[in-house]
Amino acid sequence: MLDPKYTDQILDAWRADQEHPHRGRSKLSSPPVDAIRCFLDECFLATLRDEEGLPIHFSVGLVWDQDPNSLVGPTMHPPLRLDSESEFSAASLAKLAPAFDPVLTTIVLLWNSGNGTLEYWGLWSHAQGHNRFSEVPVGVAGGANFRPDIFTVISKGRAAFSVARGNSLIGTFHAGYFKVAKPTPFTSHSLGRHVYAVVEKDPIFGSAGMSYWHYIRDGLELLLSEASLRGHGGTIVLLPPDIASVDSCFASKYKLHGSVSLKETLKKCMECERDIAKSISYRKVANESIQRISQLAAVDGALILTFDLEVIAFGATLTAPRSSFIPTIGRDGFGSPSGQPFAVNRYGTRHRSAMDFAAAVPHAIAFVISQDGPIRAFRSEDGETVEVWPDCTTSMFV
Repeated sequence: MLDPKYTDQILDAWRADQEHPHRGRSKLSSPPVDAIRCFLDECFLATLRDEEGLPIHFSVGLVWDQDPNSLVGPTMHPPLRLDSESEFSAASLAKLAPAFDPVLTTIVLLWNSGNGTLEYWGLWSHAQGHNRFSEVPVGVAGGANFRPDIFTVISKGRAAFSVARGNSLIGTFHAGYFKVAKPTPFTSHSLGRHVYAVVEKDPIFGSAGMSYWHYIRDGLELLLSEASLRGHGGTIVLLPPDIASVDSCFASKYKLHGSVSLKETLKKCMECERDIAKSISYRKVANESIQRISQLAAVDGALILTFDLEVIAFGATLTAPRSSFIPTIGRDGFGSPSGQPFAVNRYGTRHRSAMDFAAAVPHAIAFVISQDGPIRAFRSEDGETVEVWPDCTTSMFV
């Protein structure tokens, strides 16, 4: 069973999310504690199970005092009722879950307060999540849409799961800890403002404006996500233009002659936004280019890029001198300051090298991708302090 303290942490996070002034939540009644404890216990046990030798994957949502049909919008595909005589349990979920892809379907449960049981109700179809480069900007009536706005648990591997509400993430339980979801740091209140400060000096920004910034920002997030999914770990460094003597801070092992032309492809994406067919085609090309670039981070050493994601070198060794700075945690995506010290010495040589590089090259950003953990970013504004963003993968979206 799941330790009750984690249930309390999850419920606290759910309530805080609903009351947060920036998230615009519909007001739902407070979840019944008994229902949530039972629900989380069975979901946790299900993550420990195998079905025919394979771990099970699932998305399961809980309704306690709503009619699930009332959650459906006028253009959405209505949920399907499930005729099942099984009471919800880890064992029954292990048998049922393989029939439904959690990316596309959430199994909906009802809490029967009369007898204190969880019962299968039906199936909610939703669309696969997309990014700027993979979405199709056309919708039709009856198509699947967002995840249901209910308390949802999504499996994330052995003894790991996420808690979500609609397409928004509440938090993730992994390795014995529950981590509350934070907004992306790539906002104007956080790390994103430093990236934006470089991007807005690009001549393309002068003609394309914020559209160019959005493509660069989303391209960078996709790059980091793809590099993380490959599971090798690594370091990615963004170098601002006109940095003097930076060559003394890294040694290149591999260099590419020519360009992957991502910047030109992004220009085409913006120019063709009114032509849906061309827009989809160019964004597909950009998506593929970003995936090729992300693969370079799998090589031992650092991937060195410009802020417009042009490849300078890969497999590079960071050679900056050791810094004596004590790094501090930067503002989160809402702009809330932390100022807390970051214990870089608890981590490996990648983190230490990235911090030393950031200290030696102000305005550069060094990302460290852990093999089984978050992506951390290091940056120095003035060569006297280093800020750290401890988790650039923690997103508020499923």
